[in-house]
Amino acid sequence: MKTKFLVLSSVLVMSVIMFSSFKTENVNAIEIKSQDELVVKGTYDGHEDYGYNFIVLDSEGVEITLTFERVEQSVLDTFKLDSEDLINKKFKITYKVSAETEIDDEGTKYDIDVNTIIKLEAL
Repeated sequence: MKTKFLVLSSVLVMSVIMFSSFKTENVNAIEIKSQDELVVKGTYDGHEDYGYNFIVLDSEGVEITLTFERVEQSVLDTFKLDSEDLINKKFKITYKVSAETEIDDEGTKYDIDVNTIIKLEAL
């Protein structure tokens, strides 16, 4: 139940970020690289069962946690995100968001956004 709450919280935060206005002068605000890719700068905050967490600044300069449920294998081959050595390191994160349908224990279907890191660059 805690995992579902954290995933749903991440989805809610991501939705707020995506639908808020973006200021281009904020170096940490989300940048739309293409129709399918988003870019943000953030500080790695570690790995949990539900995903990889990064602290980012939203368009208003407020720190939020952005969780990535998936990471492409090429990124994991380059950066050992399961290690604590990278915690508090700054990265430029290129990612995509995909919509998926999940079914809870009672059989109720709901849509969630899944964040996948496709490229990671150390800053």
